[in-house]
This record gives sequence, structure tokens and C-alpha cells, in this order.
Amino acid sequence: MRQQPHLQSATAQRLRSWSAFAIDIHVLMLGAAFGLIGAIVIAAPHLRLP
Repeated sequence: MRQQPHLQSATAQRLRSWSAFAIDIHVLMLGAAFGLIGAIVIAAPHLRLP
């Protein structure tokens, strides 16, 4: 029974962690965008624009 090279499994694990990190960053940015849009929508009627 042959074992897989350690380098290949470590690389695959590193790629999985990077993809999870990228997904987390995108979810965070999406949440921030929705929060900003929500704040503008809530504050817009209270603004006195010329």
C-alpha cells in the first residue's frame, strides 16, 4: 500500500484553507455592503438635501 506524497496533501490542504478564507472575505464584504445600503436607506428620509 503506497502513501500519497506529503507535499501533495499539504498543498491541497493549503488550497482548501485559502479558498475558505476567500469565501469568508467575500461574505464579510457582502455583509458590509448590505449594511451600508441599509444605513443609507434608513438615513435618507432624515437628510435635508437642498
